[in-house]
Amino acid sequence: GLQALKAFTLKCKGQGILFLVSGMQPRVTSSFKTAKLDEIIGQSHLFPHIESALAFARQHKLQKTNLLE
Repeated sequence: GLQALKAFTLKCKGQGILFLVSGMQPRVTSSFKTAKLDEIIGQSHLFPHIESALAFARQHKLQKTNLLE
């Protein structure tokens, strides 16, 4: 499971796809740290609640759109 998620995360990064994670339970957070997934995904892409992840995604999209104009 974690290795598949790691591979998927790296594939997303390679293709420039924003990958965010929200609402992890403490046990999952611990597993992510052990597998170094928190480092691969990036602490700035891990969120306690979906609302904060969505706000980040909206801001990211806005910044990306502004760069293209």
